[in-house]
Amino acid sequence: EDTNISGQQIVVYSTEPPIQKASELMLEVMSQPNLMGYTLVNPRIQHTLSLVQDDVLAFEDELTGAVGAGKVEILESVPDNTIIIDSEILEASGIGSFEVKVYKNLRPIIPLQTVSLGISPISGENMWEIISTVRQNVDSLKGWLANYIVFKGIKLRWNAVNIACSILSTTPDLMGDILAQVTENTAISMSPMGLVPFNAILIIDISRSMMARDVEVKNIAPAIEGIKAAMESQEIQEFLKHFKPGINIPRRISAAFAA
Repeated sequence: EDTNISGQQIVVYSTEPPIQKASELMLEVMSQPNLMGYTLVNPRIQHTLSLVQDDVLAFEDELTGAVGAGKVEILESVPDNTIIIDSEILEASGIGSFEVKVYKNLRPIIPLQTVSLGISPISGENMWEIISTVRQNVDSLKGWLANYIVFKGIKLRWNAVNIACSILSTTPDLMGDILAQVTENTAISMSPMGLVPFNAILIIDISRSMMARDVEVKNIAPAIEGIKAAMESQEIQEFLKHFKPGINIPRRISAAFAA
């Protein structure tokens, strides 16, 4: 009634501009956590790039050459000219631009034969508990990793079990912009990353000879920074003040540091 249309037939048309097929698009970047390696685009982008659910989208920062990739999910709610990328993937890729070149990956995703993982806790210092948990749940780890398209330098956080992992090496090797995936047949090895705290009893000779101040401090700056980062107690911080490059310190203090 409001339009005063009286005919039995009407012509319906869209006011949106027509969709033009393209092999790549420049899209604005948004990040969102907990997408399990997925990227999100709207149906208009889907049809422009000829995508279907779970296709692999690659994205590239043209300023730095940083690249990443993820499986695609189609959602009406995604804004136009925008791609939403899992925050883990975006951080791992090193992309810092507000805009990326996006294209459908047409190359085969390589199944990995072996993966060497560096493991560390996201928070806390219970490294050996984390390693033990992962080794008892390798199949679950594989299932989680299988959600992600693997590219060179990728680092991921499995928040549900407090695990951060870096892919140290793979077979085949991840050269350039090669994309790969963990499968149920992938052999996984693990090693701890960073400093590993442990309890120990330190026994040091404190005889008069150990008081001799004849040990020169040199080339230990990385070790000092590592200890400072791992141990925050005031006693440790005060102890480290003894070690200034170029000076000589007592043997017993150097022995304690070495231990």
